[in-house]
Amino acid sequence: MEKHAAYTGTRNLYNSMETAAKSLIANSSIDTVHFFIEDDNFPHELPDIIQCHNVSGQKFFPKNGPNMKTQFTYMAMIRVCYTQLLPEVSRILQLDVDTICVKDIDPI
Repeated sequence: MEKHAAYTGTRNLYNSMETAAKSLIANSSIDTVHFFIEDDNFPHELPDIIQCHNVSGQKFFPKNGPNMKTQFTYMAMIRVCYTQLLPEVSRILQLDVDTICVKDIDPI
């Protein structure tokens, strides 16, 4: 079974996402890392293992929709849509952009 991980963040979090993902890649046998971002392209060169997905035009949480009357941004809420965004993935590990892996996480 392939191992997938995901990070979701706005532009101000891109540097942290990159650092966190690289620590994950260095300390696991992860197959694919997904970045759910608000741009078509990430502003830095990334390893091929990282796939970027632009969710700024997402249809799940319209600005005036009933789901947007919460304290969470749509970028935070997009996490509940992973099954629609990645239907071919059976499991995905969601990590916060401030989670740094300092040793092997494969046992988990």
